[in-house]
Amino acid sequence: AEEQLLLEQERQLEQQQAVLAQRHKALAQRKLEASLREQTARELHEQQHNLRRGVAQQLEVLRVRREAEIEVIRSLQGDLQRKIQHLCGLYEGVVARADDMEAHYTALASSLHQQENRRLEVMKAAAEEALQARLRELIRAQAAQGQN
Repeated sequence: AEEQLLLEQERQLEQQQAVLAQRHKALAQRKLEASLREQTARELHEQQHNLRRGVAQQLEVLRVRREAEIEVIRSLQGDLQRKIQHLCGLYEGVVARADDMEAHYTALASSLHQQENRRLEVMKAAAEEALQARLRELIRAQAAQGQN
């Protein structure tokens, strides 16, 4: 009976040890899971921090690039404005020269027209004089024939 009691106690002790071992294993598993969760949380936090820092750096690069592009655009606008003003000045000069040339050619055309009119008048007068002279000759010739 005492031996059976010892055997029973030994069996209970083994069961208790098995239960303790199982609890120890479960506790170790929970500690491991908690440790992994903490490590994962730290890694995620670090990744978020790195991503935020990377995004901030990229935004800064984009801001600097945008400012540089704006400066280039302003410079190009100034250059373009100066070129437009230069072209306007050239255009105004060309228009003024064209106006001067038009006035010159108008005056020249008027002068040529007056010369042509004078030439035509001289030719007309010469033709009339030649006709009158020819008419006088014909009249004299006819008069001379009438006397004969």
